[in-house]
Amino acid sequence: MNHAKVLGLAKTWLAKCKCVPEQRFKNEGYKYPTRLVNLAGLKKHGTIDTKNWKYHEDVGLNELGNTLVNLINKDSPGWPKSDDDMEDKEYVTLSHKWGGTDKPTRLTKGTENAYREGVPLRELPRTFQDAIHFALRVSSKVHYI
Repeated sequence: MNHAKVLGLAKTWLAKCKCVPEQRFKNEGYKYPTRLVNLAGLKKHGTIDTKNWKYHEDVGLNELGNTLVNLINKDSPGWPKSDDDMEDKEYVTLSHKWGGTDKPTRLTKGTENAYREGVPLRELPRTFQDAIHFALRVSSKVHYI
């Protein structure tokens, strides 16, 4: 199966998937993860059509390397202030094994501020870069790592 077919299949699954029904989400006070990566910074470089949040597929990771991505949470600027605004805050999740790397990228109290300020995309592990690239291609605004 080629990349376009895999991407199309993933988009179909995501369009159908509502892991937490909207009403349950609102009633039970569902909490977002603390490691959401804001992909909005990438739109400043013309990589995302901001009106439709569609990814310009001709732009690759090399062109995006210096673009800052940052962690966001409910206290971050631009985060929805009411339950009615929450429905557009869907996110894509990366599930992975750390593997045998000597220096894995980890969120700790010592690194949290730097990640909230923003780090260049190229400084993230390739697995994270690829996951962000995928999230952009399925039109996600945020990504959970």
